[in-house]
Amino acid sequence: MKKLSIVPILSLLMLVFFLGCATELSIKSMTAEPSTSSPGDSVKCYVVLNQPTEKVKSVVGTVREYPSYIFAFNNNGENGDDKAGDNIWTTQYTVPWEAPSEEYHLDIDVLDNEGNRIISKEVEGETLDRSGTILVVVK
Repeated sequence: MKKLSIVPILSLLMLVFFLGCATELSIKSMTAEPSTSSPGDSVKCYVVLNQPTEKVKSVVGTVREYPSYIFAFNNNGENGDDKAGDNIWTTQYTVPWEAPSEEYHLDIDVLDNEGNRIISKEVEGETLDRSGTILVVVK
């Protein structure tokens, strides 16, 4: 009798495991803190994903208005990242002293291990060549 009760429990655990593995990699949110800054200020940008780090090849941000400014995001507890492996990819930078007061678009590219771009819900259906954008204002 005890053997029969273990089978449904094991089946349920296997189902939960496989459903968790089948979840598609997606972007939960993208933010900058603070979203409004001044030259010389330190800014942290976050890309929150729903899957473990090992499913992600890279997270990179490029300032649309100044494409030579490229920022690698990490999830290893360094460069402003608070905790390694928490699915929150972070980059930290200082706003250049010569940065003009305007809105800047940090275009984000999230690639999975197969090189596929992961698109956020905000840009699905648009013909944009990026995963999403973080708006950063310099005053």
